[in-house]
Amino acid sequence: MKKIFNCFIILWLLLPLGLYAGEIDLSHASLLVSKSIREPVRSSIIAMMQEEINKRTGFKLESAQKWNNSLTIALAKTSDSDLYGLSLPSDARQLAKAESFKIEYQTNGRHTTLWLIGADDRGVLFAAGHLLRTSFYQKNQMSFNRNNEGLFEPTDSIRGHQLGYRPLPNTYDLWTGAQFEQYIRELVIFGTNSIEAVPTDNAPDSIMKTPKDTINYYISRVCQKYGLDYWIWTPAEVDLTDPAAYQKELQRDEAFYSHCPKLDNVFVPGGDPGSNHPKYLLPFLKKLSEILKKYHPSTGMSVLYLTSFLLGVLGIGLGLAMMSVQSALEAWWKLAGIFSGGMLGLFLLGYLGRNVKSVYAAIGVVCGVILISWMSLGHNVIFHNYLTIVFGTILIFMVGFLLSIFFGKKKDKVLTD
Repeated sequence: MKKIFNCFIILWLLLPLGLYAGEIDLSHASLLVSKSIREPVRSSIIAMMQEEINKRTGFKLESAQKWNNSLTIALAKTSDSDLYGLSLPSDARQLAKAESFKIEYQTNGRHTTLWLIGADDRGVLFAAGHLLRTSFYQKNQMSFNRNNEGLFEPTDSIRGHQLGYRPLPNTYDLWTGAQFEQYIRELVIFGTNSIEAVPTDNAPDSIMKTPKDTINYYISRVCQKYGLDYWIWTPAEVDLTDPAAYQKELQRDEAFYSHCPKLDNVFVPGGDPGSNHPKYLLPFLKKLSEILKKYHPSTGMSVLYLTSFLLGVLGIGLGLAMMSVQSALEAWWKLAGIFSGGMLGLFLLGYLGRNVKSVYAAIGVVCGVILISWMSLGHNVIFHNYLTIVFGTILIFMVGFLLSIFFGKKKDKVLTD
């Protein structure tokens, strides 16, 4: 019994060594940052790391201009041939995807380095965020677990967050510019690459400390500091058939564009809100685009034309589908066949065929849509329209299921061998 007790004590004493065997002490590290990272992003990365670490530990991570004998946190881009005379790790060129980054601990002669290497400026920014997010902090101490090393690539190219300075969120309208910047910085640490503002919301709010335009201009400057995309959501809610309202709306938008230091995309919804007909909205957007290019030549005018086009196509399609309708019940069944058949078939395929691959499901959906379109819109005299939902569902399920049986097994066999 005594031997068992002694073994237990030894294992208990060795447990902390096992837990911290992969820990790197960064308490006395220095920062070495490549000058190829564009300003003001480079300065923002340094400030973000120094300030956030200081808040949690009480010490300031010093920024160096050359290599020294202490552990160095080195920030560089894959396009750098070297960092202050020292070559980057040999596998740094693996970063091909935009905004990807690599964290690697390296001991090379006199230099012990924690590399934060990005495919581009944002890659370095997000590498710094990863380090801040995964490190362990306590008073006068910071450590990084080597289990958090590796190569990281974004799964989505757009990772945006809307910050509408208005009464609706019940929080933002009481914030100051400094609070917005801290919030955006924390979003950056978790990988956000774009911010959307809602500058034209005119809802009154008595508790705002700062005018709306002032905050939205400030958010634009913050996005510029961190190299993020800055978008705005500006619905055309005025009556565009009224010449006075039309001109006032253009003047308001131009005033906002001219004061923004950075603006990457303008979103103008075709509706919700807004009730202007496309024949009035599209010319307005063309004029708006001309004004926008005066101040921000590379800015995109998104959603506009695509939304109007899709709504037009949808309206024409529904009109054709309803041409031969003689009763409300018949209209209901026809619409149910068009919109529900595909969803039901896909649901059953995912529920009953657990191993069906997405490509087979997609082929099934395409076949089902063709059949549903023919039965709903074509000159179908063989089957009643009420059967559209039944046949569409069956076809989607059978095509996806049979493809997985005949082609899925063959591929699985090759992988097994």
